[in-house]
Amino acid sequence: PNFMISSSMIAPDLVRVPISGDNRTKAGDAAPLLVLPPTFVVRGIGQNNPYPDAVNTIRVTLAANVMLGANMYGIAIVEEVDEELVVVRSNDTSCVNLTAVNTSCLDMTGFNITNMTNMSCMDMTFLNMSVSAVVSACSPVNVTNETAMALPTRYVLPEVSTITIMGLTGSVTASGYVAITDSSGLLDTNATWTKESGMLEVRFMNNTQWKTADAPIEISFELRNPGTCMPSPMVMVSGVVRGTGCNVSILAAAMHKDVSSVPFAECKACGASGSRCDACHADGCDQACDDADAAPLIVHGPAFIIKKIGQSTTWPGVANTMTVTFATNIPFTAESTFYLSGFAGAQHADGAIVLTDGSDAAASCINTTAVNVSCVNTTGVDMTNPDCVDLTGVDMSCMDATGRRLLAAPGARALLATVSGKAAVAQATWSNAEKKLTLKIGAGGTVEGRQYAFSFVLTNPRQAQRAPLIDISAEKAGTCKTPVPKCTMDRGADPKLHPLGVDAPTFIVREVTQSSPYTDAVNTITVTLGSNTAGARPSKVTVSGLMGSVTMENKAMQITAVGPAMFESTAVWSAASGSVVLTYLADTDSVAGTNYSFTFEL
Repeated sequence: PNFMISSSMIAPDLVRVPISGDNRTKAGDAAPLLVLPPTFVVRGIGQNNPYPDAVNTIRVTLAANVMLGANMYGIAIVEEVDEELVVVRSNDTSCVNLTAVNTSCLDMTGFNITNMTNMSCMDMTFLNMSVSAVVSACSPVNVTNETAMALPTRYVLPEVSTITIMGLTGSVTASGYVAITDSSGLLDTNATWTKESGMLEVRFMNNTQWKTADAPIEISFELRNPGTCMPSPMVMVSGVVRGTGCNVSILAAAMHKDVSSVPFAECKACGASGSRCDACHADGCDQACDDADAAPLIVHGPAFIIKKIGQSTTWPGVANTMTVTFATNIPFTAESTFYLSGFAGAQHADGAIVLTDGSDAAASCINTTAVNVSCVNTTGVDMTNPDCVDLTGVDMSCMDATGRRLLAAPGARALLATVSGKAAVAQATWSNAEKKLTLKIGAGGTVEGRQYAFSFVLTNPRQAQRAPLIDISAEKAGTCKTPVPKCTMDRGADPKLHPLGVDAPTFIVREVTQSSPYTDAVNTITVTLGSNTAGARPSKVTVSGLMGSVTMENKAMQITAVGPAMFESTAVWSAASGSVVLTYLADTDSVAGTNYSFTFEL
């Protein structure tokens, strides 16, 4: 029997995700005839370097919900209006016989306007004359190989989809073309960059097509960071779709920044945790490299990311070797200068100061028999030159990650690491009044992120003092010649390694023995002394507490040196106090850490 089923609503599918992967669609998008506006459903962006003045690779991942591409599509008409050439577009594909077009004359905008006088480019036989309805648009002009070009002139114009990334402001890369790489192979390798607006326009190549089911397009390009600290700007992406049969605009939308990646493991600031050297960066820019530093064009302020200093001795009045290890997040050039200041109490003659290599590796790292000696000079060996070094003769544990030797040639005056024989430091000078070391960078320069170590010798004060804070700063760093703010250097956990922390003068060796315990015997007393500082006239040394001896007062008691002599051959003996007072030899200084022994009889 015939019967009717009453109409009822069909429940739309609000659960299934019609296109999976990359978050291109969501639950509910499977409802029938739900049409989404054209958009980039995947629009990620990140970077690989937050360092100031660095060449920074920007990474972009895009997928649209509409097809993209480019085709030779339509006619452009060149007309003369008020004595100027004007291009008028016609999208009538029936005018174009693509097989007859001389594609060598095409660029991304069609026939380059400078080629309009090239007769081989202006052969109009590709125009379809059989379409009577569009004769006005398709009729060829009188252009042949023998005649001059007349206006109006028609030529093939590709219909090209474009992607525009906006808001990458702050980069110092000049406007012009920027080379790009892309995973799809569909894009023109040159994109148009506008510095002022931070805009990059990317075009599809002729006869290409990207479909919504294809893998996302991954684009990368390089921009130079500014030399100053800045937060990541708001970045937008938009597009224009042409040449796919559906010419639409993709409205601008905010890009999704990479806030989960750490650009690289060594990325850090001031070499410390906690305060992150806030005193060095009053602008409040966070110098810590963390999981937000892959956001596009977030840039750290110029900083010493490693800034360690230590000393070799706490003894007063002696030569003290200061060892400095540093790395910056911005390169130093031949115009750069950096300063170490705050060496309170230290002494050194004004002027040039000798730097030596601060590495703790041994000279045995180089088998000199395997080194081409013509490559060795006072700045060391260029380990990156295969003609200079037979690496079979080199202890690879002595190499840094770049394969460059940080030590200078044994016995040479090391000037930090070198690049192709060019010293990283051209000049080092000391100001005794300011207690400051100034280092002028040499032609070799320094590389951001790389550690450098060097040492120099100062003389400790003769009196005890607490270790002062040492500051480090620089000026004219990088290509932008920016200052690196003053910052306090980091010291080790052991207070004895804190620079210019000086002990009070003392006898570190103080031994006394006798030759006989018998009553009424002549007893030879032997004293051994060693101090942590040099001794000299007019200073005197008193040995006291020798009570009970029956030896009478004597202002010229005989003193006999055991080993090197440091005191006069006579001393003053006081029976009442049981003390011997010794006088240093004229024009002779004792050596800190050296033991001196002498005897006398009681």
